[in-house]
Amino acid sequence: MFAVLSTRAAAAQELPIKLGLWETTSTSETKGLQYPAPPAANQAEMEKAMAGMTPEQRAKMTEMRAKMAAVVKSAGQPSTSVTKSCVTKADIGDMSKFGVGEDAKGCKHTIVKSSATAREVHGECNDGNHKTSLTLSVKASNPETVISTMEMSSSGPEGPSEMKVKRTAKWLGADCGPLKH
Repeated sequence: MFAVLSTRAAAAQELPIKLGLWETTSTSETKGLQYPAPPAANQAEMEKAMAGMTPEQRAKMTEMRAKMAAVVKSAGQPSTSVTKSCVTKADIGDMSKFGVGEDAKGCKHTIVKSSATAREVHGECNDGNHKTSLTLSVKASNPETVISTMEMSSSGPEGPSEMKVKRTAKWLGADCGPLKH
């Protein structure tokens, strides 16, 4: 379960950032999550199913399986991704492009700190199977840079897990080009 916090709570006051094209670098690290390899019988069934696919379907399935194998291999290792997004006035109010998500069922949040340039939110979630606790900090160090960090711990039937995520977003320019909402 990946618990997320209310954007309304973290954005109780808008951060003073520029509108336009932003690039976000996210680095995450997980501990405790288990990714077991599928049993040989499942792999044999998959090969049989793939034999009846078109070449395009087989290529997509092979690509997907390679990505899943990379996830299994990298479990517990830091993972980094870079994305670009167009930030509008409405986005500043919900902050989803800077690492703050929508309400998750069974979650309660508390604004720990809030200033003109920073937010810190603590959240507790319980969906009946998983209990999650997290702290999210978002800071606009200037109108062209937003840094967020999230530390989360969770427990459930799979056992305990931890996740740390750091996002650094930088403003690239006012024109979003083809990346419109």
